[in-house]
Amino acid sequence: MNSIHIQLTFTSADDRRPDPARVGAVARAAVAELRAAGYVVEPTYTGARGDVPFDILMQLVQRLHDSQPFLTEVVKLITPIVAALLAARGQPAAHQPPPQITVVVQLGHARVRVPTDKVQDDQWLLEQLLLADPTLTTTVAPDSRVAVGVEIAAPAR
Repeated sequence: MNSIHIQLTFTSADDRRPDPARVGAVARAAVAELRAAGYVVEPTYTGARGDVPFDILMQLVQRLHDSQPFLTEVVKLITPIVAALLAARGQPAAHQPPPQITVVVQLGHARVRVPTDKVQDDQWLLEQLLLADPTLTTTVAPDSRVAVGVEIAAPAR
């Protein structure tokens, strides 16, 4: 059985106005949502300050040999992560509005940056990745880097 390692990182969207409390709150809520949905999410020590990194290890149900089914399966795994982020976004502190969350999906050499509320479904995310790298269907493989970066905006002043 194949497994996929997805790196999940939470950061402040603006380095000039970091909000570590808000980043931590969204990270905790999102990780709780993912764990409740059955994902295995483990913290990762990187030594870097400011980031809240996690690893998600997913098992693929079937063995995939060509890149098209693999690409489709990976996107199907990423979309529920985005849904968990949206659920976490809906749990802000009582005195703050929900944060703007942007997700940065990197799959192989393709990189897509979109607000979480713009992600419509698996097909839409797949199309965005293919627009970023039209060769993705032939270049992505089970050992390709899969990362989901989460940028949390500070509250408006």
